[in-house]
Amino acid sequence: MMTVTPMEQLTGPQDIEFGDAPVEVERAPRPGVVLSVRLSPEAADLLEQIAEARHAPLTQVAKEALNEYLKAHAVPAPVGRP
Repeated sequence: MMTVTPMEQLTGPQDIEFGDAPVEVERAPRPGVVLSVRLSPEAADLLEQIAEARHAPLTQVAKEALNEYLKAHAVPAPVGRP
């Protein structure tokens, strides 16, 4: 015997209507990228010391350091490209 949930009893293919009118959809910007990095024990210790001294999460200190590095080493965009 097949059991049916209360929600399945209320909805079915016959309860769905599709229209022909276009629907505008806005896509959210890409949230970012998760990056996994293996640090040397010395670099990890230093990063941890900095985070503890600043009373900040390790990931926050790492993100800030990486962002500063990227700003300092940014390569100009090719002509005609943003």
